[in-house]
Amino acid sequence: EKLSSFVAAALAVLTGSTGEGAPLEDEVDDELLRLFLTGCEEAITKVEGCLIELEENPGNEEALEEVRGVIHTLKGECGVIPLPEAQHMFHETESMIHRRTTQGQALPVDVLLGAIDWFKGYADELNISPGAAAPPVQHILDQLQGLEPELAAQGAQEVATEAAPEASPEEEP
Repeated sequence: EKLSSFVAAALAVLTGSTGEGAPLEDEVDDELLRLFLTGCEEAITKVEGCLIELEENPGNEEALEEVRGVIHTLKGECGVIPLPEAQHMFHETESMIHRRTTQGQALPVDVLLGAIDWFKGYADELNISPGAAAPPVQHILDQLQGLEPELAAQGAQEVATEAAPEASPEEEP
């Protein structure tokens, strides 16, 4: 029901009407934000649980798919509201998850929980003051993007190892 209310409110914002032909007022935007934030609480709790499960059992595909789905949904919803800093952070989170999983790497649960904590803090501020500015996010983005040199170095090492000729024992005369 929360999701359908959010979708209906989002469509109203996008179409510029309340569904009854009346133009949107500023309070409808606040209502959309409130619906979004209410739905986020459940989603964030679910992601945190799944991340803890992935830390204990990195091969849990169900938990991984749940994290992917929730992060993707939050990214899209942040774009509708709009919350551009949060949308960008979730985009980078989603991209990092994709890169790590396609390269067979475990997810850095501590970094992902840090990103979720950042968003929870922002959501708390928005609950208090709907016009609140996003807290600084660059440190989270740096952590998400800082994993790239690690992946590149590991990939280069794997390629070098595969390409190196095997040492053959020297023949004695």
